[in-house]
Amino acid sequence: MQAPKSGIKFSWCNNRVGAKRILCDLDKAFFNLKWLDKFEGWNYKVGVRDSWEEHCEGKPAFKFMIKLKRFKVTVKKWNWEVFGDLRVKLKQAENDVLSASVLSDAQPENVELLDKLVISRGKYEIVAQQHNELLRAKSRVKWIKEGGANSSFFHANMKIKKAKNTIYEIDNSAVFSMDANSSPGPDGFPGSFYRYSWDVIGAFIKERNIQEKIVLASELVNEMSTKRRGGNVGLKLDITQAYESLSWEFLFEVLRHFGFSDGVIEWLKKIFESTRISVLVNGGPCGLFGVGRGLRQGDPLSPILFVLDEEVLSRNITKLVLAGAIQPMVNRGGCDPAVKKLITVKWDEVCALLKEGGLGLRRFEIINKALLMKLLWKIENVHEEWTDFMRAKYKNKNGEWFTSYKQSSIVPWLEWVMHHVNGGSRWLIGVGKDVSVWKDNWVKDLNELPALGLGKDRKVWAADLNGEFFVANAVQMIRRKYPEVAWEKKGVKVATVIVKQCFFKLPALNQTLLCCDGASRGNPWKAGHGFIARNSDGGCIGAAAGGIGIATNYIAEIMGLICAGEWAVQKQKWNVCFSLDSHAALMAFTIEKVPWMVQNRWQKIKEYLYVISFQHSYREVNTSADTMAKERCSSCKVGMYLL
Repeated sequence: MQAPKSGIKFSWCNNRVGAKRILCDLDKAFFNLKWLDKFEGWNYKVGVRDSWEEHCEGKPAFKFMIKLKRFKVTVKKWNWEVFGDLRVKLKQAENDVLSASVLSDAQPENVELLDKLVISRGKYEIVAQQHNELLRAKSRVKWIKEGGANSSFFHANMKIKKAKNTIYEIDNSAVFSMDANSSPGPDGFPGSFYRYSWDVIGAFIKERNIQEKIVLASELVNEMSTKRRGGNVGLKLDITQAYESLSWEFLFEVLRHFGFSDGVIEWLKKIFESTRISVLVNGGPCGLFGVGRGLRQGDPLSPILFVLDEEVLSRNITKLVLAGAIQPMVNRGGCDPAVKKLITVKWDEVCALLKEGGLGLRRFEIINKALLMKLLWKIENVHEEWTDFMRAKYKNKNGEWFTSYKQSSIVPWLEWVMHHVNGGSRWLIGVGKDVSVWKDNWVKDLNELPALGLGKDRKVWAADLNGEFFVANAVQMIRRKYPEVAWEKKGVKVATVIVKQCFFKLPALNQTLLCCDGASRGNPWKAGHGFIARNSDGGCIGAAAGGIGIATNYIAEIMGLICAGEWAVQKQKWNVCFSLDSHAALMAFTIEKVPWMVQNRWQKIKEYLYVISFQHSYREVNTSADTMAKERCSSCKVGMYLL
């Protein structure tokens, strides 16, 4: 590494005055870490020896803690005396360089002013280097080793570290790219722990919700009143002050049974016994006394040791269940809801969206309903411990909810939102085993028949194009809606003209080009779609158009491609290329995120076609399909019409 400089910046001068003066930095000194170890004068020694060797009484662990605290005060004092506030010093150095540059530029023949400029620049370089090192340390960027004084880059990393992070999902690659030897985080576990045990930990992170366990616990408590042979028993495992009340003797015995050596147990015993606690008197610590039980909050070892102790209780309960001494409580039943009425005055209008003339406030009743709908959706569609319990208790063998009364804290509220969930659900039919043609809502094809797919029957949420349930779209579905308000917009509109070149590309030999398009009058409003099929010579071999009722432009584009694909299957055109002007629609088919209402139809198209490709084309080279789609928008008839 290059040695830092002191004094003037340049090491050579041609001894001229004014514009003929030349300054160069010819001499450079480099050193490595071994040089720093041998010659201590080249780096800083921050009073470590004097502070550390100062005498103090107590056991080794206590002395180590006291010395660290004392050394911290010494380092802070030294830092302020030697470096001070680097931001202020850097600003002052910049001002000095600017002032010296102005004076030297005004009098280029003045050697004294030039020397002052060189000295001010040298001071600025030293302070800037110190400031860059501080930013590098605060940003904690490890992949840059030496050099690269990119202040803005490190400053951006500092801001990112200070920002509040919201983690929605942790990918496996992110876990295994963690530094295995990094310092433990607030949870007390280093990176190596997560990398070694991620196959276990990862199963308990994604889609985890505390309300699900509350539902299961509440239903189990209701089962306590049911008379059974041998009686019922409930255990509350949320122990008050669990860390403080843990017995050391019990912990050491558990560690022996888990196979820990006597040496490790003896080390832990010494660490525990060396713990000292101070009492705050008038805002300051006073006195020290020992403790005889408990684990220290914040210690990286404490969570691991506590989990090992809890494992003993868990294994004993499991052992009793397997031996038949206790049995789990699982039953079936149902309940009627409680009815409540709310009296509001114009509150619905206040809670409407801004574009509907409201203030955008959220009603707690709507949020509560949406969260209950999420619980009900999981009970009916997710296979987990608590959902299996709820289905076994409150549904018959045909999957229908019982109407007879059974004590429950959750079912009355679920029945309050059951009609919303049933109304917003649709079935994608696979083998048809779980679907009732007469009672369930299923997806139709153009002939008003079930759109059959492959695999198992699957329920989707109609409010989301991908069929996934979210609280946000549930809120939009059940809230009261109002006509949009035309707010006055002030300002000048500036038209932007973009010139692009458009080309029509013929399909390859033995390939069929399907030029598809869709349109909607109002988005959403009356919508239609159309397509034209061309051979490798560019000749038209087929065309069709159709209306789909009220829909958006995006859905119209999707339906245009689906109908074109079904035409290709019917005409046995096994090698096709779909051409659209919608990037969103092309991306949906490319990444297999097509809307739920056409998923079964698209699955069948892929099954029959041998080769499928996509290309983007501008509307200007696809005017025929665009014209047909717009013409079908004006028609109220729904269906396909071959041309």
